[in-house]
Amino acid sequence: KIIFMNSYTASRVGSNQYQWVESELRSIDRRTTPWVLVVVHCPIYDTFESHHDEAQTIEFKEAMEPLFVKHHVNIVFSGHEHAYMMSRNVAFGSLNVDGPQYVIIGDGGNREGLGRYFNPDIAEEWVLKRDISSFGFGALSIKNSTHAEWNWIANADALTTGVLHNEVVLNRFFTT
Repeated sequence: KIIFMNSYTASRVGSNQYQWVESELRSIDRRTTPWVLVVVHCPIYDTFESHHDEAQTIEFKEAMEPLFVKHHVNIVFSGHEHAYMMSRNVAFGSLNVDGPQYVIIGDGGNREGLGRYFNPDIAEEWVLKRDISSFGFGALSIKNSTHAEWNWIANADALTTGVLHNEVVLNRFFTT
């Protein structure tokens, strides 16, 4: 199941968007729908400097992260940052096997150029991979109920070397 959300509408607890996504997540039977993906413009885990602590992102994270963890969302995709990042499983700011993985894939190209790291020397502990060297794109292939493959491809390498970051994602939340 793929759920698309809006970073720029009310998302606090009790808002229309909150009530809707809570109902959607609660209704999912993980035996028949093993993968739950969320897509939202603004990232709630962000290793880049441009959009830290924006009001809409703080509100969204405070309200939605507990739902994502409770209902075992597998991956949250976002953009907004003109760069690439994939997190480890994270919840409430710490590594946590019950948390989703977060992917920022906002590096499709733009007139503003690539992003910059919030801390250029050391990535946060929850960062699995981050890159500001190239524009690029991603591809997710869900193999079965327990395995998926995520690939990030730099635009410059798309026709030559191909994948820059390959990650197998395991679905710990699937139940039989």
